[in-house]
Amino acid sequence: MLSNKNLPLCFFAICFMGSFSVMAEDAYIDETDLFDDVQTVESATRLKQKITDTPVSVTIIDSAMIEASGATEIHELLRLVPGFLSYSVWGNLFGVTRHYEPRDFGSRLEVQVNGRSVYEPLFTAIDWTSLGIDVADIDYIEVVRGSSATTYGSNAFLGAINIVTKDILSRPKTSIRTALGNIGRKDLTINHSGNVKDIDYGFSMVYRSNTGFDALPVVKRPRDLSNDDRNSLQLSMKGNYVPNLENEIRFDVGIGRTRLEVPGGDIRGYSNREHETNYQQIKWIYKLKDKQNTLQFYHNYLGLDDDSTLGLVSDLLQVSPEEVSVIFPGQQDMALSAGPDNTHSERYDIEFEQKNSFSNIDYVWGLGARRDTVKSLNLFGKGNKSENRFRLFGNIDWHINEKANANFGLFLEHTRFSGTVYSPRVALNLHPKKGHTFRASITQGKLAPSVTLQHISTGARFPDGQLIALETIRDDTIKEEQITAYELAYIAQLPQINTQLDVKLFREEMRDFVGLQLRPYEGQPGGVRVWDNILNLTTQGIELQGTHKFNTVPGLQMRLAYAYLETEGTRLKDISDPESILPASSVPKHSGTLLLTKKLANQFDISSVLQYQSDFRNRNADLRRVDLRIGKKLKLSNSKAKVDFVIQNAFNKFNDFSPRNVFKPRAFVRLQLDF
Repeated sequence: MLSNKNLPLCFFAICFMGSFSVMAEDAYIDETDLFDDVQTVESATRLKQKITDTPVSVTIIDSAMIEASGATEIHELLRLVPGFLSYSVWGNLFGVTRHYEPRDFGSRLEVQVNGRSVYEPLFTAIDWTSLGIDVADIDYIEVVRGSSATTYGSNAFLGAINIVTKDILSRPKTSIRTALGNIGRKDLTINHSGNVKDIDYGFSMVYRSNTGFDALPVVKRPRDLSNDDRNSLQLSMKGNYVPNLENEIRFDVGIGRTRLEVPGGDIRGYSNREHETNYQQIKWIYKLKDKQNTLQFYHNYLGLDDDSTLGLVSDLLQVSPEEVSVIFPGQQDMALSAGPDNTHSERYDIEFEQKNSFSNIDYVWGLGARRDTVKSLNLFGKGNKSENRFRLFGNIDWHINEKANANFGLFLEHTRFSGTVYSPRVALNLHPKKGHTFRASITQGKLAPSVTLQHISTGARFPDGQLIALETIRDDTIKEEQITAYELAYIAQLPQINTQLDVKLFREEMRDFVGLQLRPYEGQPGGVRVWDNILNLTTQGIELQGTHKFNTVPGLQMRLAYAYLETEGTRLKDISDPESILPASSVPKHSGTLLLTKKLANQFDISSVLQYQSDFRNRNADLRRVDLRIGKKLKLSNSKAKVDFVIQNAFNKFNDFSPRNVFKPRAFVRLQLDF
C-alpha cells in the first residue's frame, strides 16, 4: 500500500506518462518555458533595478506561480517566500510574519496594493480579509526579504510586500470566475473593462463565503465550536487617463463589507463582527526623459461593529444590580459590549516622489505626510485619537563600473511622540562574472509606536467612557524598536543549465521589541497587561530560493524556497526573572516549499506545492502539507475558459497556528470565463 509520502510522486508520474504519448503532436511552448532576462523590481529602493543590483533580497511571485499555487487567499501565496510564515488565526482571520513568532496580529511588515499602504493603524497589522482582491487579479507580488524601513519607514521594520494588480489593458473585456468546494466555499468574481475617449477603466466585484474550520470533537470551551464563518462583498473601480506622452493619471476606489464570526468573542463563545471599508487613491505621474515625478494621495477607512457582550455590570462585579449605582454614581446596571463596537480607523496620506538619473547614478527622493485617526470606546475611551507623521527619504544606486554597484538609502520619520527617527542602509553588489552576483549590506531600522500603542487603555467601560475595569495599558517609557540587519548574498543566473539561485546569509539584531506583560496595578487585584519594550532578539540563518527547468522532462519546472533560522533572546523586563533567556522555539528552525509545475498536452497543466515546517512552540508536530492542482484551458466560440481542480492539504490534517484550527483536506473547483 502506498504511503502518504509517495502519493505526490505517483500523481505526477501518472500525469507524465499520460502526456508523453501525445507530446510530440500537441506540445506547445510559450514565453514561460524560456528564461527571461534578469528580473527587475522597484520595491527594494523605489528605483527600477535589476534584482542583481538591489541592496536587499527580493522574491517575485508572478502570475504563473499564483495560478499554480492553487491559493484562494493572498496570505497563502507568501508561504512561497523563504522566511515567511502564513497562518490562520481563526477560520477567516489570517496572519503573516517574517523571522518572528506568529501572533494574533502579524505586524512589522509593510503591505501595499499598487503603492497604497494597507497597514492598518488600529491593529498595527494587516486586515487580509478586507483587501477586496481576487488572487487571479494579481499580476505579481514583490516581497522584500529584509528590513525596508530605509525605503518605506516604520511599518516595514521586518520587510515589505507590494501587491500589483493586472493592468486594465491586459485584462479581458469581461471575466467571470467562480470557486465551489467544501467548507462551504462559494466565491464569485466579475471583472469588466472598457474605455471612454482617453480613459481606460475597470470594474471588479469580489464575493467570498465559507464556513471556516470544523468544530472540535470535544468541546471544552465555547471557542471550540469554531463559529468562524465569513461572508464578504467588495466593489472597486480603477482607471488610467493619459492626456499626452508626459502625463498619466491613475485612480482607484473601492468599498466593501465583510461579516465574520469570531470565536471567543463573548460569553456565547463567539461574536458577529462586521468590517466596512472604503478607499480612494489618485496618482499623477509626469515623465520626461530620465526624470519622473509622482504625486500620490490616498485615503483608507475601516469601520468595525461587534455584537459581543461581557454580560451585565452586576454579573461582572458580582454585586446586586442596585449596588452598581452606588459603586458608580450616575450609572446603572446594563449589558456591556466586549468587542470593537462602533470602532473605526482612518488614514490620509500624501506623498511626492522624484526619480532621476545622471551619469552612472540613479536616485530617488521624496517627502510625505500621513494622518492616522482611530476611535474605539474599549481601546481608548471616549473620543478620537490621532497622529501626524512626516517623512523624508532618498535612495541612490551608483553604478561604479560593470562589475560593481553601490546603494545608499536614508529614511527620516517624525512624530510628536517619538521625535525624529532615522533608518539608513548601505550595500555593495559585485558582479565578477556574467550571471554571478555577490551582495553585502547593512540596514538599521526603527519602528516608532503606532497611534494605537500611544493611546491604548483597554477595559470594560460604560457608554459614556467611564472605566469599570482596566485590562491593558502602555508603559510611560515605551520607545521605538530597533533593528540592525546584516546580509551576505549570492545570486546566480545560469541559463546553460536552466537554473536560477539566490542564497542569503543573514543576522538580524532586534532591540527593544514591544510586547505584553502582566504586571501588578493599584486597584486591579489581578494586575493589568502592559505594552512595553520587553525583549531583545537575535535571528540568524540562511535563506535559499531557486528555479530549475528540466531539459529531460519538457515543461517541468521546480521552484524552491527554504529558510533555516536560529533565534535567541533575552527579556529586558520580567517580573519573575529580569534576565530570563527566551526559548529558541518560538519560530520553526526549518521551513520551506517546493512548487512543481508541468505542462501537458491538450492545454492541460498540473502543479503541486509541498510545504514543510519543523516543530515550534514545543507542539511535537511538524507541518507537512501537499496541495495538488490540475487545470485545463478551453477555447470556445466567442470566449476562453479555464477549469481548475484543487486539493489543499491532500493527505493529512494539521493544526494551523492553534489546536482549535484543524486544517483537513479541502477540495474545490474553479471556473473562469473570459469574453
